[in-house]
Amino acid sequence: MRKQHCVHVLVALVFVTVACQAVPSDGSPSTSRTREMRTTAKPIPSPAVQEIPMPTQTPIIAGDKVNSHRNARLVLDFFNAYNTGRLDVALSLLDDEVVIGDCDLQKNSAVIFRGKKRAAEWLRQRLADRDQYTIKKIEADNDSAAVSFARRTSNALRLLGYQDGTTKTVTAKIGIKWGDTRIDVMALGMSPQSRISCYTAFGITPSP
Repeated sequence: MRKQHCVHVLVALVFVTVACQAVPSDGSPSTSRTREMRTTAKPIPSPAVQEIPMPTQTPIIAGDKVNSHRNARLVLDFFNAYNTGRLDVALSLLDDEVVIGDCDLQKNSAVIFRGKKRAAEWLRQRLADRDQYTIKKIEADNDSAAVSFARRTSNALRLLGYQDGTTKTVTAKIGIKWGDTRIDVMALGMSPQSRISCYTAFGITPSP
């Protein structure tokens, strides 16, 4: 039996929004300046999702197999690309015959498919939905990884009444092609044979 080697990686996203407003030197409001700001102001775009850095101060627990480190990095690179909308990068990290399972939160049903063409369609849908994962922990070994998430947010969840997303997430199971640096299995949700629904798995009670 092959000995398993795991690496634990703790990662977090920090978002900082800074707002500044100019005022006249005497402290009084300026009517002309206010009028100018009202006519030229543009909508403030949503803050871009930052990449998830590999921690530099967190001890990495691993065995003597370099693949565990490489696989943790592979998984992290995929979710960085996923979170930041880099479709081509995310696809390049998937095997041509990748098998992916996920939950369609709009339909409350599990989906599963095979192949890069279907994966590209799925990724476009997820990116359009502004689906985002905040990683809490990655446990990787020579040919697989388990990913725990601190939070998941998306437009679908917002429509269900979860403006800040959900912290109850399903641990993702990732299979990594032996001797390669690509993901060949990714289970992000419940299987079609599961006896519980996606809403139950994610602790979701849709708002009326």
